[in-house]
Amino acid sequence: MNRSDAKYKVYLHQDVLIVNENFIADMLQLFHSSPSLGMFGVVGAQQLPQSGVWWEAVHRFGKVMESHTGVLSELSFQEPSGIYERVEALDGLLMVTQYDLPWREDIFKGWHFYDASQCYEFISNGYEVGVPKQIQPWCVHDCGLVNTSNGFAENQQIFRAEYGLGRVLYGNTFHQLGRHCQIDPTCDFFATEGVAIEDRVKLQKDCWVMLPYNNYHGEPRIRIGTGSDIGRRCNLSAVSHISIGREVIIAPNVHIKDHNHAYQNVNIPIMKQGISSWTDRVSIGTDAGSGLMQ
Repeated sequence: MNRSDAKYKVYLHQDVLIVNENFIADMLQLFHSSPSLGMFGVVGAQQLPQSGVWWEAVHRFGKVMESHTGVLSELSFQEPSGIYERVEALDGLLMVTQYDLPWREDIFKGWHFYDASQCYEFISNGYEVGVPKQIQPWCVHDCGLVNTSNGFAENQQIFRAEYGLGRVLYGNTFHQLGRHCQIDPTCDFFATEGVAIEDRVKLQKDCWVMLPYNNYHGEPRIRIGTGSDIGRRCNLSAVSHISIGREVIIAPNVHIKDHNHAYQNVNIPIMKQGISSWTDRVSIGTDAGSGLMQ
């Protein structure tokens, strides 16, 4: 990202008041230290559930003073571990950008899901979306009782269809299956509700992608980033989490898993000893290659 491309913009609801006196300084410091951070807000979801509704996510971050119950109080979620936490979707009460991308006004005309859509557009274009660390809430959102009857369900379906949440392919329902993917029909899947595949991903012949214990609980266990190419006969198996970044190329015959068979007890057959760990995670970064030899 070129710093000269930065064009800072603040989008906020008319019922939002910024109460952080150092907001401009905090915004500039955050963006200057993080060129890849395209946009931030004050609350959001680390990963969206299949519903596309950010407040139904397992892991939510940030805080805001707000009144959705009819009483003004602090709404507080998990605290970012660093200066900001990467998220997949923000609440549109406040959205601050340092790069310009078109809003999807071609499909969203009303009040709902424009915010999650813009987050997905930023991520698809290689930027990060985040929620900053706040000692005290930066905003007051005097929204009043929430109204989801004014086009919410209709826009929810538009959003889910556009970004592939819950999309079905070859009889498999995925957590997410993005746009313009090439999935060979010889690929084998198990427990695809725990698999998120972003835009323009290629899975070549005879790949095997699975959650062996089908332990999906609202967030994907396997995520393959935009533009990645997974070679023939590759295996991906996760009980905790496997993350493959954007534009990653994986050579044929590569086996990636976040667990092994346990084998410590010599008196029990290995196939009956379970696995070595339920919490190990595998992450392959953006623009990487795996299993490639020259």
